[in-house]
Amino acid sequence: MTIRVMEELDFAPAAQTIAAEANAAVDEKQDNQAEQSNLHAMGGVVDGSDPFVGGPEFHVQTEEECHEQVERLLQDARRTIVANIVRGNNRAALRRLGEALHTVQDRVFHEFHPWPYRGILDAFQSDPAYMTCHALRDLSLFSRLDLGDLHQGRFDAEITGRLGRQWFLSHRFFHNPATHFPLPLGRDSGSADSFLGSGWMVTLTFGAAPGSLPAPGGLREPSSRSSGQSPDWQFVTRGPADMARAEDASQDFIQELRREVVRAPNGFRLWENFRLLSEPAVRSQRAA
Repeated sequence: MTIRVMEELDFAPAAQTIAAEANAAVDEKQDNQAEQSNLHAMGGVVDGSDPFVGGPEFHVQTEEECHEQVERLLQDARRTIVANIVRGNNRAALRRLGEALHTVQDRVFHEFHPWPYRGILDAFQSDPAYMTCHALRDLSLFSRLDLGDLHQGRFDAEITGRLGRQWFLSHRFFHNPATHFPLPLGRDSGSADSFLGSGWMVTLTFGAAPGSLPAPGGLREPSSRSSGQSPDWQFVTRGPADMARAEDASQDFIQELRREVVRAPNGFRLWENFRLLSEPAVRSQRAA
């Protein structure tokens, strides 16, 4: 995602690589402490003790607490990146940009959910239903996934990819030989656009991504997060829409940085030097 966004903004390939590697490295920090979980826009464990009124020593951040801390992290990142660009420390600025974009992107996907787990393995062991939905959603492929009667051979799935800023191309596969189409998982009523028989269709959508609008019965997160009930698999179908939103948010973040940099003396040249970082420049900085 980071490489696609930076390609659209005409960053040099070497600059894209530095930022993308730094972005990926953030996923090595998966602990439940707030210092790590906030990097993924998720609520972590903080010391909540108060010497005057007492109370629990530690707690998982509320959504509001997580939101505030993530905003502070991104504000600090903006200041650091701009300062490095102005000083000509372009490699350091790109590395910090990649880390910040990870948080910007996860802010769309994770929406400040609590993260009380000590890592991915612990999360799957503690809440496999939610984590399965979470993982499928993060693939950003499925804009439809109706598997209510998969054991009977029935299914209806749609895979969506983005074309440009507003266009989405979808491939839908369905198999329903029965006379009655089952209720899609996560919906409280039947689906008006279901089909009998078997087939494949291609659709081209303009505007909102398929899966981004609420379906009949609402578009809820997996209910196992709070009630222990079966997960709502429509959580999975938000992936392509979240991917589009995350890409747009990433581009907006970079454009904000550009506006800050060009206000500085010789700002346009400083930004161009940052954007067009060349391979020889990277090698000389690494050698230094």
